[in-house]
Amino acid sequence: MNIKNAYLSSAIAFCLIMLLIFPLYGQTYTLQYKFIAGDQYQYKTESKDSTSGGGGGMFGSETGNLAVTTWSLQTVVVANGSSGQSFQLTITTDSTWSDRAPREFTQRPEGGFPDGGEPPAGGTFSRGDRTAGGGGFTMGMMSGMGRGSRVTTMEINTNGKPIAQNTVPSPLFVVLPDKPVAINDTWNYETTIAMEGRQTGTMKVQSQALLYDVADVGDSKVAMILVTSVSTSEGELSMGGGDQQMTGAFSNASEGTSLVQFDINKGRILEIVTEQTNNSAVESSMFSTNTTSVSQSTIELISE
Repeated sequence: MNIKNAYLSSAIAFCLIMLLIFPLYGQTYTLQYKFIAGDQYQYKTESKDSTSGGGGGMFGSETGNLAVTTWSLQTVVVANGSSGQSFQLTITTDSTWSDRAPREFTQRPEGGFPDGGEPPAGGTFSRGDRTAGGGGFTMGMMSGMGRGSRVTTMEINTNGKPIAQNTVPSPLFVVLPDKPVAINDTWNYETTIAMEGRQTGTMKVQSQALLYDVADVGDSKVAMILVTSVSTSEGELSMGGGDQQMTGAFSNASEGTSLVQFDINKGRILEIVTEQTNNSAVESSMFSTNTTSVSQSTIELISE
């Protein structure tokens, strides 16, 4: 009996030591969005884009190097979705950008706008609509829509997947796993989107996410998620009419990596830092181009 008791005591002590040394060993986390109807969030995006390439261009000139830094604000309003496990989101983007050489990140003005304060009404900076990511389709799990950002609506489930088919995901939301995951676990996301309008074709996105770490920040646990993604698109384009009609073909390929901070307790994204490379080509009846763009962007939650 004494030998058994001594063995049992030693085993218990060993287990306690192991728990103290490896508190996260085997621990799983449920990663889900926890929105409530009426919630409103504001994100700030800073994107530094550099584009280079060559070709005839629409006006017969060579494409040079173009560098631009963009600051934009996105407001997300949440409503109940069509089911108890989904959310209807309205995303409004208001952007300001500069055609001057980008500043270093260490010189980023407070508030996200050049020279601080409110964006100027004219001059070097102009108001308009644009999403982060350098104009190309960005991360598959947080896909960007390129130029032409506007008020958009979409419905997602608690894992961030769009409910409707053929929906381009928002760059503000990562697709989360559909089951609890532990550190070093991975999950995948794939989708094919039909492109309509002036450009018709298909867009394919393949992404993989890794739960890299979980840290205690205040009263919350923050998941660090690493996302790698590749997207390709190709198809035909048609613009104008009559003698001015332009037809041709296009292709686009992009790849990137993002580090995401996700608040597990509150169920929302705190920050997304992305580096992405995009290659695009157009062969048309009026011109041909082949460009490469590199983007570094940060999306940060600034109010809730």
